[in-house]
Amino acid sequence: MSPSSPPTTPIDQEDDGSQADSKRQPGLSRTQEELRDALARVDPRLGSIYAGGLRVLEDDSNPDRLAQSAHSMRELMEKIEEWFARETEGNGGRKRPAPLKAEIGQVEDLFRRRKRQTGCYSDESGWTGEIDHHLRKVLDRLDGFFEWFAEEYPRRRALFEQMLIGLDPSGLVFPPPLVDNSWRQWRKTRDYFVNVSHHRRDTSPDTLREQTERLENFLANQLLPRTSTELDAIDAIIEEARDA
Repeated sequence: MSPSSPPTTPIDQEDDGSQADSKRQPGLSRTQEELRDALARVDPRLGSIYAGGLRVLEDDSNPDRLAQSAHSMRELMEKIEEWFARETEGNGGRKRPAPLKAEIGQVEDLFRRRKRQTGCYSDESGWTGEIDHHLRKVLDRLDGFFEWFAEEYPRRRALFEQMLIGLDPSGLVFPPPLVDNSWRQWRKTRDYFVNVSHHRRDTSPDTLREQTERLENFLANQLLPRTSTELDAIDAIIEEARDA
């Protein structure tokens, strides 16, 4: 589906009327304005998330601006994936992975309950003795969880590929080496934003701007019109990757 098509399902079912501000936003470059507007054409909230992340980053009066800006950029990456997952779900595409946090919560609840009940554990001795009914329940559940995880979460790569195809207005089919590289960079950038937004990683405004620029370049390459020179360069890269 073309990114210019209106979304059939909004990111958030509640419509609070928020829209990406199409007027000139102080401090934005022309490319950033074009990218904001292109994201808003995919879904208005995407443009708002992006513009808000840029704005808070430049707010020197906000002591938590780095974490909040990183949070916006992480949300932007996540919501783009979710949007294309929904669009392809009804057309034979892969479904989004089930929520990992919910699955882990169920395993944790079972583990803590059975740990209190089993005779194989004590605070003094730790884990000892024969496997009893309670511990067996935990082990069986863990076995099922790991099988589920091995089947479910490789789909995140497939979701990324769906997004890559959906975002690209040229309709080019990228060879696996280019997709592999894009996937690695996408995950690396997302991990950075996640760690900064959760205050697990120290960073600087300049480093955050560099990481944001990487994300901007990726999205701009997919969403903004390309010149004939750029398309020729892409064709050359694709041919080189196919020959490798």
